[in-house]
Amino acid sequence: MKTQPKILIISTLTLIFVLCFFQTDGFGLNVFAASLFFAFAGWMYAQNLQQKIVLIGLMVAGAGVFLNGFGWSFFTTIVAFFVAAIGLVLPQFEPFSAFFMGFLNLLLSPFLTIIEILKSLNKSNSTAPKRAIAVVIPLFLLLIFGGFYYQSSPTFRSLVGTLHWADFPEFAAITILGILISGTFILAFVPAFVQKLFVTLFIRKSKQIDQFVNSPNTSTGWLIGIWGLNLLLLVVVASDIFYRLKGELPQNLSHWQYLHQGIYSSIVSVVFAGVLSVLTGSYAQTQNRKKQLTANHIFIALNVVFVFLNVLRNHDYIFHYGLTEKRIVIYFYLALCFVGLMLTVYTILQKKSILSLYKLCTFSVAIALILSSLPNWSNIITRYNLTHIPKQENRIDYWYLIGLGPNNAHLLYPHLSQMTDNESEYFQRQGMYIYTNDSEDFRSFNLADYWANKSFTQQFATAK
Repeated sequence: MKTQPKILIISTLTLIFVLCFFQTDGFGLNVFAASLFFAFAGWMYAQNLQQKIVLIGLMVAGAGVFLNGFGWSFFTTIVAFFVAAIGLVLPQFEPFSAFFMGFLNLLLSPFLTIIEILKSLNKSNSTAPKRAIAVVIPLFLLLIFGGFYYQSSPTFRSLVGTLHWADFPEFAAITILGILISGTFILAFVPAFVQKLFVTLFIRKSKQIDQFVNSPNTSTGWLIGIWGLNLLLLVVVASDIFYRLKGELPQNLSHWQYLHQGIYSSIVSVVFAGVLSVLTGSYAQTQNRKKQLTANHIFIALNVVFVFLNVLRNHDYIFHYGLTEKRIVIYFYLALCFVGLMLTVYTILQKKSILSLYKLCTFSVAIALILSSLPNWSNIITRYNLTHIPKQENRIDYWYLIGLGPNNAHLLYPHLSQMTDNESEYFQRQGMYIYTNDSEDFRSFNLADYWANKSFTQQFATAK
C-alpha cells in the first residue's frame, strides 16, 4: 500500500462503523453505506484495475443487502470484504485464498493495530507528533462545536439524551468490532512465506509437471488416455440421450433417482476434465501438440454436451418437485462449469499455465457470487412455485415457501385459505412479523422488507 495516515483512516472507518451499527435493529442501508465508505478508503490505495474491481464488488454486495436485507447478500458482502482487503495488499491473489487470508487477518487485526500505533510513536522523525495533532485537533473542534449545537438544537439535544451509561457495553463492543474490521481492511497482510509459496507453486510453470507430461514415456499414455476418456464420455452422453428420447428409464432406476442423484459428481468430473485438458494441452510437446489439441477439443465438446444434459435433468427435477434454493445453486454450478470449459479452451490455445485457468475460474466464481446477491431469491422461488404446481406432489409446498420469508408474506397471503392449519398458523406468525416490523431506524431500511410490509399491510387492511 502507499504511505497514508493509516491510524487516522482506521479511526474514521471505526466511527462510520459505529454510526452505522450501534443500536441498529437490522441490516440494509447501514451495510450498504459501510461498504461504500470502506470501498472509498480502499480506492485511495488501489493502484491497478484488478484492485478497483474487487472494491466495486464490495459495493455491489453491499447494495444487495440494501435490496434484500439480511441473508445471502450479507454473506456475499463478508466474502467481498475479505477479498478486497487482501486484494489491496497482493493483487495477484485469487479470491478463494484471499477470503481465508482475510479471515486470518481479522483474527490478528488487534495486534496489527497496536503494532501500527507503537511504530508511529517510536519513529524518530516528526511523523508521530503530526499524527497525534491530526487526531487531537478534530476531537477539540468536535467537543467545542458539539457544545454549541447541543444548546442550539433541541433535536440534537434529544438525540444525545437518548444515550445512557447502560448502553456503554454495547457501544464499546461495536467500537472494538469496528476497530477490528477497519484494521483488517487497512492493515491486511500476507506473510512472505505464503507469497513465496504462491509464486513457487502457481505463477511459474511447474517443471515437474512439464517434465512428467512431456517425457517420452508418458506423452503417448496421456494421448491414449484422453481418447479413452472421449470414448467413455461418449457412451455416457449417448446413453443419457437415448433414455431421454425413449422416455423410459432402466428398471432398476427410479425417476427420483434419475433426477436427484449424480449432479454433484457430474460437476466435479467437469472440473477435473478442465484441469486435465490444460495439463495435457498447454504442457504438451510441440510435436504432439496437434494430436493433443484435437483430443482435448473433442473432450471439452463432449463435456459441454454433458453439462447441457445435466441442465435438462435439473429442469426436469424442478418440473416434478418444484423450485428450491438448492436447484438454483445447481444452475449456477452448471453455468460456471460451462464458463470454465470455455476458459479451458482459451487457456490451451494461448498456452497459459494451470494458474491462469485457476485464477480465471475463481474470479468467475467470485463475480457470480457477488451478482447473486442482487436478486431476491425468496420472492423468485415463491412466485415460481405458486404458478407452477409440482407434477409429482400435485400441491404447493406452502411450508417450504413460508420458511423462505418473511418478506414473501405478501405473495403467500392470497393463498391463505389453501393452506393446512399448521401451515396457516406458521404463516400468520411470519406475516405478523412483517406487519408489525415497521422500524423507525432508517439505518436498517431495505427495499425487500419495505415492499413486503407495504403490500402485506394493504392486503391485511383490505381483508378487514
